[in-house]
Amino acid sequence: MTKITRHQVYHLPRILIEKLALCHMGLRKDEKGWSFKYEHVPKVEEVKPIGVDKSKYYFKPQSEFEKFVVDLLKKQDDKLSKLQKSLSGLHRKLDYALRINAFGGTSEDDTEGEENKTDEEFIEISDSE
Repeated sequence: MTKITRHQVYHLPRILIEKLALCHMGLRKDEKGWSFKYEHVPKVEEVKPIGVDKSKYYFKPQSEFEKFVVDLLKKQDDKLSKLQKSLSGLHRKLDYALRINAFGGTSEDDTEGEENKTDEEFIEISDSE
């Protein structure tokens, strides 16, 4: 024996569906009629503070993904700042070494002569074979 039951289906009135759709699209009903929601917010000019340290203000992540990305960017920033410090230290040491002539006073003429010698030696070796 099979039981047959009747399911009741409830339908929202068409007016309610239209109102929900308009609200979902960002509209709002007021005494003048339908208008956009952001029109009701009074516009305020942005004020630039004088003498305020902006480094104290930072982005506050709200979701787990935002926290992950912020942590990843902070790690990357730390790595880049360490790299910049080490490169500036090397640059400073190299400038000092050049200033005190730590490399033995090599000039461009000496380096060109060495290059010519190596080329001549290479030619002599290849000719002897």
